[in-house]
Amino acid sequence: MDQMSASLDALRARGRPIPMDAAARQAWARQFNALPAMGAMGASLDLSDETLVRVHLTEVRPHHQGGMGSAAVNGAVIAGLFDAALGVAGVIQFPGKLCAVATGIVSTARGVAED
Repeated sequence: MDQMSASLDALRARGRPIPMDAAARQAWARQFNALPAMGAMGASLDLSDETLVRVHLTEVRPHHQGGMGSAAVNGAVIAGLFDAALGVAGVIQFPGKLCAVATGIVSTARGVAED
């Protein structure tokens, strides 16, 4: 098992199931992905797993990259993806209630670049 699979399995073990069936999760993600902000960010919400909320950067574009001439994804982009995933997790776990990320701290130990 690779490190990514092990990390996702650990999250799955601690997570709450999303209170929707597969068809409802797919419809919800499709509606969320149609938001202009998701298109502008180049991101895609993935609710295919019954427990995990994932937001993917579908393609690393030049405006996603940080400074210093590297191909690493800018920390602000990573923070935006993180904020979207946390916000979605709150909204789908507590339907009908306002949910927002009050404080988000993203620390990166190394650059993240497209595979």
